[in-house]
Amino acid sequence: MPIIGVPNPEDGDDDDRAAFIEGMSTAISHVLDDPGALWIEYRVVSQPTMVFVAADGSTEVRTGALGPPKLVEELRALES
Repeated sequence: MPIIGVPNPEDGDDDDRAAFIEGMSTAISHVLDDPGALWIEYRVVSQPTMVFVAADGSTEVRTGALGPPKLVEELRALES
């Protein structure tokens, strides 16, 4: 199941966001969302926010930090 990060489109320019992504020590893939179409489509208003997209296209939006147990729970729910 892919996990994709999308930095805040209002945090600097593409170079700033690309540097942020490059400086992260994570295996998560990231995409630049300029001018913020993904944030608008999924109604993301702040970080951290996670949007879980199921195979049928339905979505669940969770704003706020999720610890590892809750994240695993959310991902398992998508598989069922």
